[in-house]
Amino acid sequence: MTEEFDKYLNCRFKCQRCWYEKHARRNRFGYYGTGFSKLVLSGALPVVAALFSGRPDFTALVVTLSFLLLLAEGSAVLFRFNENWINYRITYEKLSREKAYYDTGSGIYGDPPDGQTPETTFVIRIERLLREENESWSQYAEDAAEPLEEYSP
Repeated sequence: MTEEFDKYLNCRFKCQRCWYEKHARRNRFGYYGTGFSKLVLSGALPVVAALFSGRPDFTALVVTLSFLLLLAEGSAVLFRFNENWINYRITYEKLSREKAYYDTGSGIYGDPPDGQTPETTFVIRIERLLREENESWSQYAEDAAEPLEEYSP
C-alpha cells in the first residue's frame, strides 16, 4: 500500500464510514424513541379519559397528552428517522463490504480493470458510492423545494 492510499483509508474512508454508522444509530434511536412515545401516549389517552373524566383538570391533561402525541408524530415525519436510518445503514454496509472485498482480494479487487491497481479501484468505487448517496440526497432536497402545483378542479 502506498502512503497516499493509507491517508485515503484513514482520513476519507474511515471518517465517512464512521459518519454513516453514527448517523444510522442516531436515526434508529429517533425512530424507536418517537415510535415508543406514540405508542405510550396513544395508549394513555383512553385510560386517562376513562379514569379522570369527572375531574376539573381532565381537559388540561387530555390536551397535554394529545399535544405530546402530536409532537412525537410530527418529529417522526419531519426528521424522517426511519428513512434516514435505513439509508445510512445501507451506505455503511456497502462501505464495509467494499473494504472486506478489498482486504481479501475478492471480486473486482482480485482482477482489477486494465491499468488499475486494487487501491485505485477501491478509491473509485468508494467515491462513486458516496457520490450516488449524495446525489440521492440532493434529489430529495430539490423535490422537497419545488412548489406544489395549484389545484384546479
